[in-house]
Amino acid sequence: MRLVASDIDGTILGHDGKISDRTVRAFHACREAGVELVFVTGRPPRWLHPLQDRLGHTGTVICSNGAVVWDLEADRLVSARGLQLDAVFEARRIIQRLRPPRSSPPRP
Repeated sequence: MRLVASDIDGTILGHDGKISDRTVRAFHACREAGVELVFVTGRPPRWLHPLQDRLGHTGTVICSNGAVVWDLEADRLVSARGLQLDAVFEARRIIQRLRPPRSSPPRP
């Protein structure tokens, strides 16, 4: 199997929110050569439309910072892995210990 995995934001999607014609041609060439395309992003599934609109991508996207695998063609969840609530609270405690909140100025 041959595979290209690519990030979206800042990699194929420029700061202007557009995908260049050169990038579109490169991904179409991959697909024509039988190379599977997988995109990996921090975006949630609802923000994947540039892949469909500009690239015509209908395959797999690993999104939501790796927590979700989404099938664009079927527009459905393939798998999801969330954090346990205890882990979320522990991460919050660690962050607060390392970066305590600044005190707010007194209100008049």
